[in-house]
Amino acid sequence: MKVAVQYRMVHVAAALLLGSAAISMTTGAHAQQTLARGVTMSEMSAVKQPDGNITTLHATAVNNSGQAIPLLSVRFELYDAANQMVGEATASQANIAAGETWKIAVDTPVQFTRFTVMNVDAQQ
Repeated sequence: MKVAVQYRMVHVAAALLLGSAAISMTTGAHAQQTLARGVTMSEMSAVKQPDGNITTLHATAVNNSGQAIPLLSVRFELYDAANQMVGEATASQANIAAGETWKIAVDTPVQFTRFTVMNVDAQQ
């Protein structure tokens, strides 16, 4: 699996730490969301790694479009406790077949308290 990652740091000094290393936090978006082009996003969570410096964002994307997607990109936005955006992380996967499930895992060094999927781009 090829994953491309980008980060943008904004207001990092104001960001809060997530807490202890093994804590998992979720976005509250356990329900599936069907987006444009038939992509469904679900199972979003974030897990702080034991070293305390990296957090892994997890999500599941399903291609329900009925056709292959040559390139699927998902952009997550990261927010601090004051609801200020402190960064972003992007994961991309090539050649998602119709009906295929992509288990997304992308690492970020940015400290944040919540995140959301801000953009899903399915190139046809």
